Amino acid sequence: MKKVKLLLSALMVLAATAIASAQSIRVSGVVTDVNGEPLPGATVMVQGTSNGTATGADGSYTLTGVPSDGTLVATMIGYIEETAPVRGRSTVNFGLAEDSELIENAVVVGYGSAKKVGSIVGSVTTVKSESLKNTPSSTALDALQGQVAGLSVLTSGGVSGDNNVSMTLHGVGSLGASSTPLFVIDGIPSSSSAVMNMNPNDIESVSVLKDASATSIYGSRAANGVVYVQTKSGAYNESAHVTVRSQYGISTVADMTYYNNLMSGDQLKDFWLRMGMFTPEYIENNYTSKGYNCNTKWYEHYMQFNNPQYQNDVTVEGGGRKVAYMLSASQYYQRGTTPGNFYERYTIRSNVQAHPFDWLKVGLTANLTKDKTQENGYYGNSGSAGGNNYLYGGLSIILNPLYPDVFDEKTYGRYKVQVIVIPRLNARITLV
Repeated sequence: MKKVKLLLSALMVLAATAIASAQSIRVSGVVTDVNGEPLPGATVMVQGTSNGTATGADGSYTLTGVPSDGTLVATMIGYIEETAPVRGRSTVNFGLAEDSELIENAVVVGYGSAKKVGSIVGSVTTVKSESLKNTPSSTALDALQGQVAGLSVLTSGGVSGDNNVSMTLHGVGSLGASSTPLFVIDGIPSSSSAVMNMNPNDIESVSVLKDASATSIYGSRAANGVVYVQTKSGAYNESAHVTVRSQYGISTVADMTYYNNLMSGDQLKDFWLRMGMFTPEYIENNYTSKGYNCNTKWYEHYMQFNNPQYQNDVTVEGGGRKVAYMLSASQYYQRGTTPGNFYERYTIRSNVQAHPFDWLKVGLTANLTKDKTQENGYYGNSGSAGGNNYLYGGLSIILNPLYPDVFDEKTYGRYKVQVIVIPRLNARITLV
């Protein structure tokens, strides 16, 4: 009887061993990206255990002791985690897709290099394309105003198409040093004018580096900070898609209080009488009897309000297994607040990248810009010409409102000019 029991026990142990052997198998395979390129250094583990391995240079792996009904998990930094049930198979392959959310959490800190936001030591502020494209502005630099703490963006001319943009980070340096930050476009040092000539919708992000870490990366030129512009590019293995965008807006004076507080002709005569400057007889003989009894609002002739500005864009982007591309064209127009002033810009941009071999990556980026700016040559602050006293531009609002707005057309060179004819004062305005 004892021999029978020992035999049964031995059979049970052999059966359990056979069952365990049947449940644990050897699995191998290859981990690649969506393009079929091998991913060395990827991790493949049995889910819920510490049994795992890393892929070799060719992306291959081998795991032993894998449950036939288990699940394998493949992971790699920058790629989306993928799981696959074993189901008794001896070969399990993985194709990992790039993690776009992880890429968005990286910012540029050097000539084309990047680090994860959480690992940066320093002050970096990144403005994404969503903030740039929703701002009705002719340049991306104007769109940065209010987006970065300590950054001041000012235009000195105040007319459309003005390239005199002043940018400072945390104030102006002492001892007459330059306060302009370093501008870098896709890893190449550039200038503010190059950024201004770009279509804001072609920019992926703008990173502003504004502390000592910027100097350690870029040297003494970054003493006033760094403005790093990263442009958009196409994506591999993505079908071509076309984006058409049209924006329209109106710009005008933000506060009309100053102009609304200017005296009318009736108020001016009343002021003269109350102050004792002129008598009623003097006003009658020198103004009223001569027809100078108007309430002219001169700023309506020397300024333009509700000025239109619009932009039209067409973008084509996509890519195949080896090539990614982005092509865009845009047209921008803005009318200025002074008569005859406008700015018009046309841009064409292409960004093509290719990796024909695993060890070779090439690219071509081109940006063509044509712009036209017209300013009012007779618009300024003050001056005299030909022995006569002329009032230009902003000072035209102090012209006597009692005088009528009478104009005579004359031609000065290629400009057709309307000369305002009023006693003792002549003011000219260019209307093209």
